Amino acid sequence: MGINLESKCVGMSTGWETQITWRDISPTLITPALFTSLIRFRLCCWAIEVNRPKGRARAVRHCPMCEREATEDEYHVLMECSAYGGLRQEIRQAGDFLEGNMAAVMSMCNQRRLAKVLHEIRRMRGTFSGETV
Repeated sequence: MGINLESKCVGMSTGWETQITWRDISPTLITPALFTSLIRFRLCCWAIEVNRPKGRARAVRHCPMCEREATEDEYHVLMECSAYGGLRQEIRQAGDFLEGNMAAVMSMCNQRRLAKVLHEIRRMRGTFSGETV
């Protein structure tokens, strides 16, 4: 089962008819890869230090991507880590970024942009940690 890329929509009550093609809807879709990155981030299922205890206290699970020795958790990855500053700019350009407000960022209108940024962060981290993205 897949998406019919040349769907035809017919409105019975109004009599209107239109063609919807993949080109019409693709800019708003979140691809499966982007969706996976977004959902894994929301569910705290990323391979980040805070999710890998290995017998260490949370406070000493430092981010391997920056030199701050900050605890690597979802907030640090998306809002603070210097390694992803350029990607954060993409969210800021969307106009939905409130400095330090993770709830506002995670509920921003452009979820596709957020998913793309999270996927790129995950890809960068995978290159560093060996995770397959």
